[in-house]
Amino acid sequence: MNSHSVFDTGPDRELGALLREALTPAGEAEFVSRILAGLPERGSLWEVLAGWARPGIAAAILLAAALGYWLTPRLHDGAAPSAAEVLAADQPLDRDAMASVVLGTGR
Repeated sequence: MNSHSVFDTGPDRELGALLREALTPAGEAEFVSRILAGLPERGSLWEVLAGWARPGIAAAILLAAALGYWLTPRLHDGAAPSAAEVLAADQPLDRDAMASVVLGTGR
């Protein structure tokens, strides 16, 4: 190790040699062959995409059901209008009606 100065920015030949020795892969070809042997057989591209699609479809159905439940207005005494009713009205938006829809206080 260099003992010249703590603030010396030049390369440290001794440390560099130690790092190269420690980080040089030994038996790289054997390692790669072991890793590749442990991987499952890859099917066609369509089989891979189908494997990804199943969880995606299930998540989309769950999300649609949750949004449907959340957006479905419930009948209460003096229920506030639904989001569709507020947005479909020909009149300017009522700030209080929109707040009750967003906050869910009048569903």
